[in-house]
Amino acid sequence: GQGTGRGARVAVAGTSNGAPRFAWTEDIFAASPTWTANNTGLPGTATVVNNLRFDPFSPSTTAFLDVENIVYKNTAYRTGGSWSSIFDPPGASVIGDIRLSIASPGLVVVLHGDVTGAGGDDLVVSHSHNGGTTFTSIYVSDAAISTYPDRLRRVIVGQWDSTFFAASWSSIPFDFGKSTDTGHTWSNSVEFPSDVFHLMLPYKGNSNQQELFAYRSDVVYQSTNQGGSFSLYSSPALTVTTTVQLDFSAADT
Repeated sequence: GQGTGRGARVAVAGTSNGAPRFAWTEDIFAASPTWTANNTGLPGTATVVNNLRFDPFSPSTTAFLDVENIVYKNTAYRTGGSWSSIFDPPGASVIGDIRLSIASPGLVVVLHGDVTGAGGDDLVVSHSHNGGTTFTSIYVSDAAISTYPDRLRRVIVGQWDSTFFAASWSSIPFDFGKSTDTGHTWSNSVEFPSDVFHLMLPYKGNSNQQELFAYRSDVVYQSTNQGGSFSLYSSPALTVTTTVQLDFSAADT
């Protein structure tokens, strides 16, 4: 959410009767929030709607959305702006993630399938430095590590230094890798006890960009050395998929 107060503005996206839908409310804390839709420019039908992201430099005007594995952008979503396609991965590629960074205006990072379309494995990190006008696609190969697994699961981008990327993989022996040159080369693999980890990079209080978290349904690991090693942070007694969100309301959180 964005806006005044405690993040009163909230946007949502999904499908309704087989069509993509996007809407926002200016006050999620109202007794009966008023939702306003803006679907102009989106395709007529869709089954995949994911990765809704606000531009960190203009969150009240600009949003990105993955619809049918195509990245759409709207630079005036609250004032009648139209959604337009800015990135369509080649072949039958599936988009796994979209990331932006407060450390770099115009940076848009898209994790998607193999450029050859073979298996649809998410092994390409495409990034733009001009808000999505042009993209550079990098196939993540074995340039830095002898063997990579078959798929990247998630990718995160540094919010202090946007050249820092971290990714979790789908299978051993390498479950984590990092890049310090915007995804061009990868190194420093770490093996977790399981291969279903997501990543969380604290945005606030992380000015030296050393701390990050890896989590799954029943365990959270923490790294304090930019992914060089991880140690057990918490083992919540949960049996369902865990979603992690950090609370920045207190300075020591």
